[in-house]
Amino acid sequence: MKIFVVTEGDYSSYQILGVFSSIEKAREICPAADVDRIEEYELDSLDDDERFLETFTAWIDAKTGDLTEQSSRAELHPPNWSHVDIYNQDSVIVAESVISAAHALKLAIEHRQALLRQRD
Repeated sequence: MKIFVVTEGDYSSYQILGVFSSIEKAREICPAADVDRIEEYELDSLDDDERFLETFTAWIDAKTGDLTEQSSRAELHPPNWSHVDIYNQDSVIVAESVISAAHALKLAIEHRQALLRQRD
Protein backbone atom coordinates (compact mmCIF):
# COMPACT_ATOMS: atom_id res chain seq x y z
CA MET A 1 0.00 0.00 0.00
CA LYS A 2 1.30 3.45 -0.89
CA ILE A 3 0.99 6.60 1.16
CA PHE A 4 1.49 10.20 0.05
CA VAL A 5 3.18 12.72 2.34
CA VAL A 6 2.82 16.46 1.72
CA THR A 7 5.84 18.38 3.01
CA GLU A 8 7.34 21.86 3.01
CA GLY A 9 10.67 23.40 3.89
CA ASP A 10 14.18 21.99 3.93
CA TYR A 11 16.56 20.78 6.62
CA SER A 12 15.62 22.40 9.96
CA SER A 13 12.46 23.98 8.51
CA TYR A 14 11.26 20.66 6.95
CA GLN A 15 7.83 19.62 8.14
CA ILE A 16 5.10 17.17 7.23
CA LEU A 17 1.77 18.83 6.47
CA GLY A 18 -0.25 15.66 5.99
CA VAL A 19 -0.22 11.95 5.13
CA PHE A 20 -2.78 10.59 2.66
CA SER A 21 -3.89 7.30 1.13
CA SER A 22 -3.95 8.64 -2.45
CA ILE A 23 -2.28 11.31 -4.55
CA GLU A 24 -5.71 12.70 -5.39
CA LYS A 25 -6.56 13.12 -1.70
CA ALA A 26 -3.20 14.81 -1.05
CA ARG A 27 -3.79 17.27 -3.90
CA GLU A 28 -7.42 17.86 -2.87
CA ILE A 29 -6.63 18.66 0.73
CA CYS A 30 -3.39 20.53 -0.01
CA PRO A 31 -4.02 22.14 -3.41
CA ALA A 32 -1.28 24.72 -2.92
CA ALA A 33 1.38 22.02 -2.48
CA ASP A 34 3.86 21.70 -5.31
CA VAL A 35 3.80 18.28 -6.93
CA ASP A 36 7.45 17.77 -5.95
CA ARG A 37 6.49 18.35 -2.31
CA ILE A 38 4.26 15.28 -2.31
CA GLU A 39 6.47 12.34 -1.38
CA GLU A 40 5.37 8.79 -2.16
CA TYR A 41 6.21 5.87 0.13
CA GLU A 42 5.41 2.18 0.21
CA LEU A 43 3.88 1.44 3.60
CA ASP A 44 5.66 -1.21 5.69
CA SER A 45 8.32 -1.85 3.09
CA LEU A 46 11.91 -1.73 4.22
CA ASP A 47 14.88 -3.20 2.48
CA ASP A 48 16.36 -5.98 4.58
CA ASP A 49 19.49 -3.98 5.26
CA GLU A 50 17.87 -0.60 6.06
CA ARG A 51 17.72 0.56 9.67
CA PHE A 52 17.24 3.81 11.55
CA LEU A 53 20.83 4.89 12.11
CA GLU A 54 22.41 8.01 13.51
CA THR A 55 23.26 10.09 10.44
CA PHE A 56 25.97 12.71 10.76
CA THR A 57 25.98 15.80 8.54
CA ALA A 58 28.78 18.30 7.90
CA TRP A 59 28.37 21.59 6.00
CA ILE A 60 31.49 23.33 4.71
CA ASP A 61 31.97 26.55 2.80
CA ALA A 62 33.13 25.52 -0.67
CA LYS A 63 35.27 28.64 -1.10
CA THR A 64 37.06 28.77 2.27
CA GLY A 65 36.78 25.17 3.44
CA ASP A 66 35.44 26.35 6.81
CA LEU A 67 33.13 24.03 8.70
CA THR A 68 29.88 25.98 9.05
CA GLU A 69 27.65 23.43 10.78
CA GLN A 70 27.51 19.85 12.03
CA SER A 71 24.50 17.85 13.18
CA SER A 72 23.17 14.35 13.63
CA ARG A 73 19.74 12.74 13.52
CA ALA A 74 18.20 9.30 13.10
CA GLU A 75 17.42 8.42 9.49
CA LEU A 76 16.63 5.26 7.57
CA HIS A 77 19.71 4.02 5.68
CA PRO A 78 21.67 0.86 4.93
CA PRO A 79 24.91 0.30 6.88
CA ASN A 80 27.92 2.34 5.67
CA TRP A 81 25.67 4.76 3.72
CA SER A 82 27.06 8.19 2.79
CA HIS A 83 26.17 11.02 0.42
CA VAL A 84 27.72 14.33 -0.69
CA ASP A 85 25.99 17.20 -2.49
CA ILE A 86 26.52 20.89 -3.28
CA TYR A 87 23.96 23.64 -2.60
CA ASN A 88 23.48 27.40 -2.95
CA GLN A 89 25.13 27.84 -6.37
CA ASP A 90 28.10 25.66 -5.45
CA SER A 91 28.87 27.58 -2.26
CA VAL A 92 28.01 24.92 0.37
CA ILE A 93 29.11 21.29 0.40
CA VAL A 94 26.95 18.98 2.52
CA ALA A 95 28.17 15.48 3.39
CA GLU A 96 26.20 12.84 5.28
CA SER A 97 27.44 9.57 6.75
CA VAL A 98 26.16 6.89 9.11
CA ILE A 99 29.74 6.00 10.06
CA SER A 100 30.75 9.06 12.13
CA ALA A 101 30.82 12.85 12.30
CA ALA A 102 34.51 12.72 11.36
CA HIS A 103 33.68 10.62 8.28
CA ALA A 104 31.03 13.13 7.14
CA LEU A 105 33.55 15.96 7.51
CA LYS A 106 36.23 13.96 5.66
CA LEU A 107 33.82 13.36 2.75
CA ALA A 108 32.98 17.07 2.52
CA ILE A 109 36.66 18.07 2.56
CA GLU A 110 37.57 15.48 -0.09
CA HIS A 111 34.70 16.66 -2.29
CA ARG A 112 35.90 20.26 -1.98
CA GLN A 113 39.44 19.21 -2.90
CA ALA A 114 38.14 17.41 -6.00
CA LEU A 115 36.20 20.53 -7.01
CA LEU A 116 39.28 22.70 -6.59
CA ARG A 117 41.34 20.32 -8.76
CA GLN A 118 38.65 20.47 -11.47
CA ARG A 119 38.73 24.28 -11.49
CA ASP A 120 42.52 24.46 -11.95
